Amino acid sequence: MAPAADSTGANSAEGMHLLVVGCGSVGRRHLGNLARLGARLSAVDARADRLAEASDLLAGLQGVPGLQKFSRLDLALEADDLDGVLICTPPHLHIGMAQRVAERGLNQLLEKPLAQNIEGVDHLMATLKSRGVWAMVGYSMRFHPGVLEVKKVVESGVLGRVLGVRAEVGQYLPDWHPDEDYRRWYMSHESQGGGALLDLSHEIDYLRWLLGEVAEVSAAVTHVSDLDLDTDDLSELILRFENGVIGNVHVDLVQRQYRRHCSIVGTNGTALWDYSTGTVELRMADSALDEIRNYEDARNDQFVDQLSHYLACLRGEATALVDVADAAKTLAVVLAAKRSSAERRWVKLSRR
Repeated sequence: MAPAADSTGANSAEGMHLLVVGCGSVGRRHLGNLARLGARLSAVDARADRLAEASDLLAGLQGVPGLQKFSRLDLALEADDLDGVLICTPPHLHIGMAQRVAERGLNQLLEKPLAQNIEGVDHLMATLKSRGVWAMVGYSMRFHPGVLEVKKVVESGVLGRVLGVRAEVGQYLPDWHPDEDYRRWYMSHESQGGGALLDLSHEIDYLRWLLGEVAEVSAAVTHVSDLDLDTDDLSELILRFENGVIGNVHVDLVQRQYRRHCSIVGTNGTALWDYSTGTVELRMADSALDEIRNYEDARNDQFVDQLSHYLACLRGEATALVDVADAAKTLAVVLAAKRSSAERRWVKLSRR
């Protein structure tokens, strides 16, 4: 279970001035968590109503200083006491904003996905290197206790040699933010980096983390429902990993109840992770070794843990778990899957 979000101890953001760019749902979540951790906060959003919602959120937290608000990133970056930046905008804006933050010489947390395409990624990495700063990419499922438990199982070797894996996630898009018209949200628009495959690329990221790099992919990236969007709402991928493991990833925006799970098949047994039940189940060749591991989880825990890691990186106590080069490999799988679907063939991934 994640540590409590407070402003004491190793998690503390006390004395830090942090800028959150984008006050949509994830931006407001980060603002609330950072406020509880003691940070002094500024925010940027072109929409005045979003800034007002963010300000009201912090005003409802006892003992939290008021939010400094900006309508433009360049104005916010003029502050000479910023310790870090969190970019929480739609994906098509990520690289451009991350580039400006890097040029300002600031370390940043860039929400996933890294971008909607590969354009500008190499330039961003070069700028980060030349300015001596870093960018962490927000694949928060690496901080989820279920994924962490699966990682322990795989690394322990109890499953034997891993042969195959299947990961699935899905939820009906209009239910994500019931108070918001999904048709106006970036998720419904290819040009803004929306769609099931790109936004739900957590599954690709954590499978790479668990099993290694993907060598080639075959995919169907499709729009199958009556939802009013111009991007994929259901995608099915077959992955061939460099170590020979065969994987299947299913992502969709159409399931009427939220579903997320993963199964990893080895020569000695299978590990089954179910997000909904909070369990990792081991089904072994020797049934005497069967086991159900329960873990505690609240929806916000992984985000608090991710922020705690980001703060540790800002203090120089840790290195970003997912950097730009790492996130670019997940993006490469997404782009290869889209190409595979369009060309109806296997697509090999080149090493960056």
